[in-house]
Amino acid sequence: MRNRVLYFDVSSLLLSSPSRENAQGVQQAFDCDTPSSPTFFDNISLNKKAIELLTEFSQKSDVLLYPIQKRFKRDFLIKQGFDESVLAPDASYTVRYGDTNEVNHKISHAHVIDADWYFLSDEYDKAFIEHHFPDRFIDAGSEGVSPDLIQNLMDKFDVTEK
Repeated sequence: MRNRVLYFDVSSLLLSSPSRENAQGVQQAFDCDTPSSPTFFDNISLNKKAIELLTEFSQKSDVLLYPIQKRFKRDFLIKQGFDESVLAPDASYTVRYGDTNEVNHKISHAHVIDADWYFLSDEYDKAFIEHHFPDRFIDAGSEGVSPDLIQNLMDKFDVTEK
């Protein structure tokens, strides 16, 4: 069976909006121009319950996870609590010169690792993804990662409980 990868929006799904808006350091980190700034990563922590739910989904469905935004590296996600086995591997790929669209980058990534791909987001480039790839877009809704979202993912990927 071919690999499947769910590219997910780390910012909107694993960082709660109130936390982003109320913590000045986190907001400054989001506003900084350097996505790999140490300040950015020093000032944030991801929602542990959301990580647990996504990890459980990945293990039950054999769907690998990978962040849409390039600023969130595998090492950071592992330090935050993701099991390495549920994350898609990093891969080198090429895109058209000047193409900065993260969605196009992830599609190229999926082709290199020979995987079917899907996007899970409630904010990040939603209009673009939903318009161009309606069958591969999963709307996370405004609640973030919740048991209901995980059930929707299980249904989307035809996962039956064991």
